[in-house]
Amino acid sequence: MPPVKAEDHIPFDLDQVQPWYKSKNRLMLYCALLPAAFITPGAIGFDNSLTNALQTIPRFQENFGHPSGSSLGFFGASQSLGGAISSFLGPLVADKFGRRFPVSAGSLIIIGATFGQVWAVNFGMFCAFKVILGIGVGLAQLGAPVLVTELCHPKERVEGTSLYNTLIYMGMIIGAWTAFGTVSMDSDWSWKLPCLLQMVCSSYQIFFIWLCPESPRWLIATGRSEEAEAILVKYHADGDRNSELVKWEMREMVQAIEIERANQLPMMDLLKDRGFLHRAFLAICCGTFSQTSGNGLISTYLQPILVSAGIEDTTTITLINGCISIWSWVIGMVCAIATSRLQRRMTFLIGTTGMLVVFVAWTVAQARYEITGVKSAGYAVIALIFLYNAFYSFAWLFLVVAYPLEIANYKFRARLWALTLLSVSLSAFFNAYINPIGLENAQWRYYIYYDIWITIEVLIIYFFFPETSGRTLEEIAEVFDGEKAKITEPGDEKVLEDSIGHVETT
Repeated sequence: MPPVKAEDHIPFDLDQVQPWYKSKNRLMLYCALLPAAFITPGAIGFDNSLTNALQTIPRFQENFGHPSGSSLGFFGASQSLGGAISSFLGPLVADKFGRRFPVSAGSLIIIGATFGQVWAVNFGMFCAFKVILGIGVGLAQLGAPVLVTELCHPKERVEGTSLYNTLIYMGMIIGAWTAFGTVSMDSDWSWKLPCLLQMVCSSYQIFFIWLCPESPRWLIATGRSEEAEAILVKYHADGDRNSELVKWEMREMVQAIEIERANQLPMMDLLKDRGFLHRAFLAICCGTFSQTSGNGLISTYLQPILVSAGIEDTTTITLINGCISIWSWVIGMVCAIATSRLQRRMTFLIGTTGMLVVFVAWTVAQARYEITGVKSAGYAVIALIFLYNAFYSFAWLFLVVAYPLEIANYKFRARLWALTLLSVSLSAFFNAYINPIGLENAQWRYYIYYDIWITIEVLIIYFFFPETSGRTLEEIAEVFDGEKAKITEPGDEKVLEDSIGHVETT
């Protein structure tokens, strides 16, 4: 089945729309989004990389008693615990105050937690501030990707949403190479300086997020349709108030919100709605699979994995950590740019199946090294880690954001995205806590668990993940809700005016 083309559903030839870099206002929009929203994954990546790097810095290990086993597990999982906490509060904040407020509030929390980490006097205090930092990251993550999805021009929406999560490697690269530069310092600043730099991304966001326009869909839903239309006219139509594209976007959003409100159900009835349950199931799957496919081993516990493969030199470990981040970012960026030409379901299947094949080979190589001590098997483990990250970046790096946001209708977008993030946080917490215990006690046999689990993921994707590529956000609702979600065709402008009036008075 060939990919569904966007022009088959959008009543405009988007190929005829000038590129974003030739449009002054769209260029301004993306320049505002870059430091305001796109930088959010950088904060997450920096912390993940730092969790890895701190395990290789001698002064950190000496100060905090060489944590191992369950203590090391809680250290790796503490940010995810904070992210889970924010998942319960974040949707209410995003729906009440807009998409920008949680980004700003989360950034302030991250900055405060960063100072707390730097001056922590014991390991428990350090982990406590990592939990608080996770709350801030979770709040920012609830607002930023939704803002990107709802502000991007239809011509660049898919690429913009896909590129968003690849920037997690920007933070991982900065964190990894910062640690590489400070690991030889014979003072506490060898670990305090990398920790302190966590506040850089968040400091940018506090200043820039309020220079970014608010989500038009949120403005319409809160009775501010004129502001929403003004934003679309300025940034999507270069100031043309008679733009047919803007009229079509307004019609799609207004009617979609009106339909969703008309079909609101009490919670117990909602749980009987097949469309909502299917979306919720996919949101949970995306969040869980993105963290439970073995990637957490690399992003958080690379040091013990490399040691078990015969690589014990601290400088070499930090160097490999930095190279993996660069490699993964390059792969992720290429795939994200090409995502509009790829089918979602097929991308999931190719990436996850590739991960499975590589992980089985990784299990065999690790077992051979631990049993025989053959150095070539240890080197094979390193090569397979790079290959695994390529398949992970091909699919999960960007689709974990793009797919849940695409399948969610407006009314439940913030809540379904929160459900995705809650699944990410809980599964990341579980894996980060269990991984060091499993590696320490089961050694290479622990990898067999991942071989089985990734096989289950492939089967679930094959049977339950529908294709969404090439459709508008409103048209995707028809895949889950059928005819009741169908948007009416363009007609008399009075239809649009009446719909806006009904939404605003409701």
